[in-house]
Amino acid sequence: MSQFYGEWALTLALDVIGYPALLLAALALVWLVLPVRPVRVPAPRPGRFKHVVSLAGVLVPGLWDLLVGRAGRGCPAPLAVPDVRGDLETMPRRGVIYAVAPSPLDVDTIWAGTDDGLVHVTRDGGKNWKNVTPPPLRAWDKVSQLDAGHFDVKTAYAAINAIRRDDMRPHVYRTHDGGATWARIVNGLHEMGPLRQGFGGQGPVNVVREDPKKPGLLFAGTERHVYFSIDDGDHWQPLRMNMPASSVRDLVIHDDDLVVGTHGRSIWILDDVAPLRELADAAAASRAFFFSPAVATRVRYNMFSDTPLPPEEPAGQNPPDGAILDYYLPRGATRVTLQVTDGRGSVIRKFASDDPPERVDPNTLPYPTYWIRRRSRPRRDTTASFGTFATSPHEEHRGRTR
Repeated sequence: MSQFYGEWALTLALDVIGYPALLLAALALVWLVLPVRPVRVPAPRPGRFKHVVSLAGVLVPGLWDLLVGRAGRGCPAPLAVPDVRGDLETMPRRGVIYAVAPSPLDVDTIWAGTDDGLVHVTRDGGKNWKNVTPPPLRAWDKVSQLDAGHFDVKTAYAAINAIRRDDMRPHVYRTHDGGATWARIVNGLHEMGPLRQGFGGQGPVNVVREDPKKPGLLFAGTERHVYFSIDDGDHWQPLRMNMPASSVRDLVIHDDDLVVGTHGRSIWILDDVAPLRELADAAAASRAFFFSPAVATRVRYNMFSDTPLPPEEPAGQNPPDGAILDYYLPRGATRVTLQVTDGRGSVIRKFASDDPPERVDPNTLPYPTYWIRRRSRPRRDTTASFGTFATSPHEEHRGRTR
């Protein structure tokens, strides 16, 4: 038995120490014996790139100098990377169609954009194409997304990503005459840079979408945030809210919700963007403005629901139950009251911002209280603001101002 353990211990020591040591010794011997010759890279021709990387220096800084110093050999000077930025203007365009936008108003009108800065349009189902590229676009400007107008067949919007030119500025273009003229609409979007009042430079714009229900309402996705405009892109405002800074690659307006597709940071959904469609009217109002509420369907509460998810289980947050009531106060207010009436004018529900919160006796609940998400009490607001009340037959009221 002792002999068995002795052989086992010797084998283990050889596996752990011996074989790796022998491998390193063999590599060192090969390094000392074989000659080291400098790598000769021919000068790049116009339109071609050469990229040389020292793998040893990348993985372990200083490893190349250490090995060469011990071997006593000279190290060739690092190769210089040529400046090819000037060639970008003259090299031939060999891009691919990167964005396609069929018109929702005319089946024969299709917009197409390439990843080297060209925009074409056809009005006969693809039989003939016309080059309508905005004059400022250059080679290597990628037409990231195109969106055909939902209210005018001659309207289109283009999001241009010029990051390959080391251009971190936002580029969004708009046309209302079929591509004959274009306007750059980036007021409110800033270059990639340090944070400014919580919202830093956005960098390239990857996508722009027009709301299918409200003319002039646009959404744009940048390298950090989502933006919106209520005046057809003349002015942009951030719509980040609780969404982390992420590279937004696509946007979809699904009914009244905005779906945000990010680059590796999940899919986000902004519930009910309908108030944004009336924001221009609310901003011009001289008194309290009540937004048109969305359709709410009252159903019988399911008494046999599943066991609630434990608090450590990751899950998305669903919209609140009940009818969502949004309002806007153009002036300061200390108390907000909402009354819900029936067709005859009789008050059936009344909510106020200073109502006391609902008190729940934990001894009467059929489940632990740590499964309940705490809701903050509505705060008093003395400034102009937006507000929301969520009414439900299963909770007295929940309100907030923002």
